[in-house]
Amino acid sequence: MKKKIGLSYAIKLAKFISIGMQLDYINATIQGYGARNLVTFELGIFTRPIPELSIALHVYNPAKIVIDKATGEKLPTVLRAGVTYEAIKRFLFQFKSIKTSQKN
Repeated sequence: MKKKIGLSYAIKLAKFISIGMQLDYINATIQGYGARNLVTFELGIFTRPIPELSIALHVYNPAKIVIDKATGEKLPTVLRAGVTYEAIKRFLFQFKSIKTSQKN
């Protein structure tokens, strides 16, 4: 079981681009083995280069935090990307991709 609490901050860099960061505190409990407290972070970027087009990128745990040194188990690193294009009013085209990495 995992419990997570986060503190985040975002800022608009220009009219068309924003970035954000979140610091996460995680309490991971494995029944019969105890609990582990971990700290990781997330990063995100959002841009709208033209009014009809939005692009977003998000990465969770880029530091590849280790949960258990004995087994080499790590928190997964998750990369998300999304694109939205509004060709005409009431018609929206969206694309989303997620890649999870759990290599030991």
